[in-house]
Amino acid sequence: MGAHYDTVIGSPGANDNASGVSALLEMSRLFASVEPALTIRFVAFVNEEAPFFTSRQQGSMVYAEAARRRGDEIRLMVSLETIGWYCNEAGSQRYPPLFDLFYPDCADFLGFVSNFVQGRQCVGLQRRFARTRIFR
Repeated sequence: MGAHYDTVIGSPGANDNASGVSALLEMSRLFASVEPALTIRFVAFVNEEAPFFTSRQQGSMVYAEAARRRGDEIRLMVSLETIGWYCNEAGSQRYPPLFDLFYPDCADFLGFVSNFVQGRQCVGLQRRFARTRIFR
């Protein structure tokens, strides 16, 4: 489970992405009393925004390469990204080209997105998330 603690130019950083880091810290606190069947790592990343995005200095890429060298078997990555902003007005959520064909234009949701390989795991996570008492 990860979140990044850098921000983009022009943003106060509270939404992108102090909100994700806050959730990461709270989830790690909640998990402190749980012994999960699998290892869960809580990782705060740096260098996720320009000019580092997609470079070899991007924090999540550095972490992924180190995990590969260690032989870690990562089954799922949850990225807590810009979750601290809510608006129920139409047009309040914008996306890169073509994404708007699949996602709502109203910023009143939490999105669970995956690639095709991890799709079933992502759906399972979303269902468990929806059943928790914390988010009702």
